[in-house]
Amino acid sequence: MFRPDQCALAHYVAGVAVGCVIRAFRARAKAEFDAKHSLRSLVKQSEFYDFMPPGATAQVAASVFEVERRWDNLHRYRDVSSLRRWLVERKLRLGVKGDVVKHSRDAILEAALDIVTKGGGTMALRTDVSNILTARFPGARVEGLRRAPGGTRLGGTIVWDGFAGKTQLGRQDLLWGALKDSLSEDEQAEISLLMTVTEEDLDLILAP
Repeated sequence: MFRPDQCALAHYVAGVAVGCVIRAFRARAKAEFDAKHSLRSLVKQSEFYDFMPPGATAQVAASVFEVERRWDNLHRYRDVSSLRRWLVERKLRLGVKGDVVKHSRDAILEAALDIVTKGGGTMALRTDVSNILTARFPGARVEGLRRAPGGTRLGGTIVWDGFAGKTQLGRQDLLWGALKDSLSEDEQAEISLLMTVTEEDLDLILAP
C-alpha cells in the first residue's frame, strides 16, 4: 500500500480497519448498528474512549478525527488522480508541502495504526481477564470490565456463588491468584478494583 498507485487503496483499507475495531467495541456495548453514522458517532456510542487510559484519550481522539476527514467509502473505486481531486475539494491540501496524496496516505495510515493498536491492546486484555476468571471459577460472570471515566486501570465485578462463606480478603486472594498465574506484571498493573460478589450479594446491592 506504499506504492504510489495504491494510495487510494491505503486510504480505504485504513478506514475499514478502524471501523472493524470500533464496531467490536460497539458490539460489546450492545449498541444498535447504523452504517450511516459518522466515525466519531460510532466511537462515542461504542464507549471506545472509556477503555483508553487518560493519557491516550486525546491522541486517540485526534487520530479518529484524522481518519474521519480523510476516509470515504468511494476510495475503493478511486485512482490516484481522483483521490487527489477529492483531497483538494475537501481542502486537505492546505499547508501541505509536496504531494498531497502521499501526505494524506501517511497521515491516515499513522492515525489508523494508533487507533487499532490502542483499541486492540485494550480489547485483548479485557478478553484475557474475562477468560482467565471464567475458566478458574466455573459458572462465574464477569461484568462491567472497563476503565472508569478518568481512570487509568480496568475495573469490574465477578459474580460467582463459590465466593459464598469467604471473606472479601479470601475472595480477593482467589481472584488475584488466578490473575497472577496468567498475566504479566505489566498486565496486572492495568487492573484496579475487581469486586467479588455472589448472586445473593448482587441482589442485595441492586435491591431498591
